[in-house]
Amino acid sequence: MIEEGVLDGVDRAFAIHVFTQMRSGHFFSRGGALMASADRFEITINGSGGHASMPHGCVDPIPAAASTVLGLHAMGRTTPASEAAVLTVSHLEAGTTNNIIPHNAFMEGTIRTLNEDVRSTLHTNLMNVANHNAQAHNCSCNAEIIAGYPVTINNEEEVQRAAAVAEAVVGEGSFHIARSSDGCRGLELRAQQGSWLHGVPGCVRTRPDARRGSAQPFKPDDHRRRRHGPRCSYVRRHGDVADRKSTRLNSSHHAHL
Repeated sequence: MIEEGVLDGVDRAFAIHVFTQMRSGHFFSRGGALMASADRFEITINGSGGHASMPHGCVDPIPAAASTVLGLHAMGRTTPASEAAVLTVSHLEAGTTNNIIPHNAFMEGTIRTLNEDVRSTLHTNLMNVANHNAQAHNCSCNAEIIAGYPVTINNEEEVQRAAAVAEAVVGEGSFHIARSSDGCRGLELRAQQGSWLHGVPGCVRTRPDARRGSAQPFKPDDHRRRRHGPRCSYVRRHGDVADRKSTRLNSSHHAHL
């Protein structure tokens, strides 16, 4: 769209993101980094399966996968405490039954950062952890990072403009300075660096889900409206784990609450 001229003649760009944790009638934003970059990673550890009673004749990918998960989740120790960064393995899959060692183990997850340098460092460290853990268990590894959205960086002047509009329309005291979030958004505003919007200044604001009334404060155990809570399950059906990448585009996607 940008290449076709969607930003031609555009002076400013604004977006609103809905959050269920916020009370209605209020807006939140800030200058600088507001929402995190979001990258996805997939790791397949390849071994040599066999009968579970004879692991000495196999190359078991499951211990390598377990070690890799621990190594990935310990990567936060390589990031300064002053820098926000999250890496989560959220899907782990291997084997089909109790007495067969599988050929492969698969995992995937997400990387979120508020700093592009930290983002690059985590990408490098993830590949090292995945490959070296696999080698330590005599396995091979196929690791891939699927780059997603960059950090959302708001223009300070446009944040003030958005705040004035919010209070003029909704009322005084309706705008608040937000904390940075490890969530992400598809409209990345990089005024200084000139990224997706090619230098067009702008602002992303957050507001509550209109279906949550002002008398309904968010409760940590309220999963009914949390799109990414444990009761919201996204099931991606596929064939053998080893063939996962090749079947991804033909997979059947389902979601249920």
